[in-house]
Amino acid sequence: MKQYLKGDKGAKLGYCAAKAEYIFGYKAHIVSDAESELPIAVVITPANEHDSKQFLPLVRMVLGDFTYEIKKLLADSGYDAGYIRKWLREHQIADIIDRNKRSGDDFGKPKDSDYKKRVASEMVNSHAKDGFALERFTFAGLQRALQHTYTCLSAMLYSAIASYLIGLKNWRKLVL
Repeated sequence: MKQYLKGDKGAKLGYCAAKAEYIFGYKAHIVSDAESELPIAVVITPANEHDSKQFLPLVRMVLGDFTYEIKKLLADSGYDAGYIRKWLREHQIADIIDRNKRSGDDFGKPKDSDYKKRVASEMVNSHAKDGFALERFTFAGLQRALQHTYTCLSAMLYSAIASYLIGLKNWRKLVL
């Protein structure tokens, strides 16, 4: 555990399946646009909060803030839950969600041609952590974790805007 978080009552111990390790602190749940590969919504929780619990708050943020229609939702197996799939069907949004292998069955990857665009989300998370210091902070408290996350993601967006405005053709690759 990081020394600076030991006294933080909001920080919790959670499991990161991607790294197969326990993480103490906070977790950023980030929604990114599959076309632009940029972040569009974020929620910060203690690290022990499961991804699926943040689905509705994140989707409601996106639906409330954007005017374009969402036709498909691409997500990893952390969002494979019956109530999520039901909610998406009720809102006429196609779910392209990896199946959780908790039952031992291998369902394979979703067959939709847009499934490969899910990598945009992984790119945003990876570059936010590595290039914009989202994973490295030395202060405690949910509010400060949120401020740090907004600062990192804003830097990513400003970098994309500046790259685009000066005419760089491969602005995504430079930012992300």
